[in-house]
Amino acid sequence: MTQAQFDYIQRENELLHGKVAYLMRQLYGRKREISTNGQTDFFEKSEAFTAPEPSAPEPEDPADKPTKRKKRKGKEKAQLARLHEAPMHHELSDAEWLCPDCVAEMLEIGATVTSREPVRIPEYVELYVHYQHAL
Repeated sequence: MTQAQFDYIQRENELLHGKVAYLMRQLYGRKREISTNGQTDFFEKSEAFTAPEPSAPEPEDPADKPTKRKKRKGKEKAQLARLHEAPMHHELSDAEWLCPDCVAEMLEIGATVTSREPVRIPEYVELYVHYQHAL
């Protein structure tokens, strides 16, 4: 590559950098409306369209703030405690009772409550307690 070609490529590169910088300013620069001569003003400059003057902030009265109610702990538990419980046992199928390694039948080691679900039956409300059996 000759020196003339190098200078030409360098000048072209500088011009392209300038174009990119200009376009980036146009794309991401400050936006504002500029009125030009001959452009019509759609709104009259009257008091109806002017922003109000900022006044001194008024001191806040604690009585004006809405009060937050504290959440009562144990409310749901107390409501569910008076309902009749109907246990719903979810047991494993016969194939899942067999050990995958030695093919012996596994023993049950307990059951855990997974959820408590109130169910409305027309005469009363019943609490279904779901148990998952563990091996």
